[in-house]
Amino acid sequence: MIWHQGFRVTGVLNSTIFDTGLESTEKEAKTLLSILIQVSDYKGNDIEGWIEKGKVFDIPDKLIDTDIAAGTNQYRSGVRINEIPVNADLAIGERFKIAIRCGADATNLVGAYVYEIKGS
Repeated sequence: MIWHQGFRVTGVLNSTIFDTGLESTEKEAKTLLSILIQVSDYKGNDIEGWIEKGKVFDIPDKLIDTDIAAGTNQYRSGVRINEIPVNADLAIGERFKIAIRCGADATNLVGAYVYEIKGS
């Protein structure tokens, strides 16, 4: 069965902000399949994925989908990423976290972890 856990991350100027993450437990060992994601705007920030202290990916916000519309809806595009494949088995006690690394302009993230519970 496929499960989803939503997240929201509010960006802060000149900071990297993490969500609480998706944790694999003894009761529910998880395989993270992918991440559904949207950014609030394009400001030259980076979206990061982490398993504990190891960075798994670092993607510029301009490659991620957004629902912002400006005048002619120029930002609405089907060619940007809205799902990031991960396919990682999380060890018991291990946590995957998504983060937004903001510079001079903050942006926000909204999305969901797409995962399976091992053995179910």
